[in-house]
Amino acid sequence: MSFAVKRFENIFKDEQRGVRLLRELTILSKLDHPCLNKLVTVFKPNNFDTIKDCYLVLEKCDMDMK
Repeated sequence: MSFAVKRFENIFKDEQRGVRLLRELTILSKLDHPCLNKLVTVFKPNNFDTIKDCYLVLEKCDMDMK
């Protein structure tokens, strides 16, 4: 099975970035539809004191919006 990885950079640089990540995580974790990518997992950081980026692992989509 193939996966896609989505990277959120510098999530604590400003409040908007963190809010956007939290919103996307909340929506993806609750939705279950065949036309949407499913959230597989989120990489947890080894050290929470130095966390900068967040990685979401999604099922790979084999089509585009066309």
